[in-house]
Amino acid sequence: MIRKDNKVTEGSTVSINYVSGSSRKIETMVLSKRTLAENSNVLVVDDFMRAGGSINGVMNLMNEFKAHVKGVSVLVESKEVKQRLIEDYTSLVKLSDVDEYNQEFNVEPGNSLSKFS
Repeated sequence: MIRKDNKVTEGSTVSINYVSGSSRKIETMVLSKRTLAENSNVLVVDDFMRAGGSINGVMNLMNEFKAHVKGVSVLVESKEVKQRLIEDYTSLVKLSDVDEYNQEFNVEPGNSLSKFS
């Protein structure tokens, strides 16, 4: 599991810095060296995607392990993004029109239906 910081019990780790696509802040992600064998095939799964900066960072981290990213899936993607940093992904649902004050939002099917029909 990729983390934002390392734990002492994980042993040696590989970390990268990446730019968050939505906040434009520099973030760090860490993966234990014993977690992933070199030349592994990987499916990247994330819970929520705005611009895709975190997923882009994960893909760069996978390059450090010489892993092969075979696909990218997200459960929820934000529909209201000016520019995506990644293009090839599958999403379950799209979230839009978020009104935090009234606690209202819209959800519609993601692109998974079109990819598998």
